[in-house]
Amino acid sequence: MRIDADGIFRLYSHDLKKNATWSIEWVSSKDKCVPKGLCGLNSYCVSIDLQPDCRRLPGFESVNQGNQTSGCERNFVADTNRNENFTYTMEELESTTWEDVSYMSLRLSDKDDCIQGSAGW
Repeated sequence: MRIDADGIFRLYSHDLKKNATWSIEWVSSKDKCVPKGLCGLNSYCVSIDLQPDCRRLPGFESVNQGNQTSGCERNFVADTNRNENFTYTMEELESTTWEDVSYMSLRLSDKDDCIQGSAGW
């Protein structure tokens, strides 16, 4: 048994009579989006016919265009000049559930609370 590079836990058997081949006996999930972190930071995984498709969050670009699992980085510069008015646009991602957020978790009752909270910057 082992956790393969795709993050899926598999149980293998080794047949000494059939050319010493390895066979998968059991797999923890057929959905390759199940392992957390497959797509890297600032991206998320969508399963299409049980194949993973890494998608970027709005405002982000792939770190490495040839490797979907490398994650994403901002394609904009955050305005930190507090003497001027500035705005950010927040977009809702339909049918997306964020689990186990490793940075921080804010519990806001609604979007208005979020907007009021950011006004103090």
